[in-house]
Amino acid sequence: MLGDEGAGSAVVGECNACHSKSGVRRVEGKQMTRSQWERFFRNGTHDRYLALGDRMNVTKLAAAKAFLSARALDASSDQGAGVR
Repeated sequence: MLGDEGAGSAVVGECNACHSKSGVRRVEGKQMTRSQWERFFRNGTHDRYLALGDRMNVTKLAAAKAFLSARALDASSDQGAGVR
């Protein structure tokens, strides 16, 4: 399912608000590559034991995935001029 990258910004903001309350690291796209984000969302687990689906619906999950994948370590939009 393709998500709305624009809406993903707000979803990830919600994630980071919860993370800050819990005292855990913020979620950022550059934490992983696109394939690692793909695997993270495919496995559907949060902190390796909590189901992501218990935290948000499918639309929000898809939006978060689109947002984080677009900002991943290997996302082409993050490459500077002349970098290949």
